[in-house]
Amino acid sequence: DTLRLMGNYYGCALHLADYYGQHRQGKKLGEFCRWTEAQLPFTWEHYYRFGQLLRQADQTAMGAEYTAKAGTLVLDEYAQDPDTTYNNALALAGMLVHDYTEFDQAAQLYRQVINKNPGRWDAYYELAATLQAKGDTQGALDLLMQYRTKYGQVEQLIQAEKSLQKHLGRLR
Repeated sequence: DTLRLMGNYYGCALHLADYYGQHRQGKKLGEFCRWTEAQLPFTWEHYYRFGQLLRQADQTAMGAEYTAKAGTLVLDEYAQDPDTTYNNALALAGMLVHDYTEFDQAAQLYRQVINKNPGRWDAYYELAATLQAKGDTQGALDLLMQYRTKYGQVEQLIQAEKSLQKHLGRLR
């Protein structure tokens, strides 16, 4: 009964948050999100949903913060339910890059994803792309070379390394 009641509260909160967003009341939306977060325990899904509403209402700093919190919670609850997966954490980090251009927050989340499954190459690839976008091409190249040394060659990473080396002027 309590869980269903809490679901009703979240539903009402999301409905009001959506109203604020649709009526271009971004400041009220931000205040309401903070209030709701203080009153109700948020899961990663709640942070994700509120983050999306905040982004749509041009409250990008707070939207990025909520998206990063969603990613951290996915990793904290990693593999405890079908939605707390490596791919979901990777997708949330990607949102920080592409939707918010929050390279530092994304890089931090990518590193956490890597720690959950260090042998998978895809988070390294995304982190390297983020580092390059941030202006740290050498750091991106070093990261990919570290992966290759430790785990072997992956075609996608070989191509990324070549691209990074070309960007640094080491290949012609």
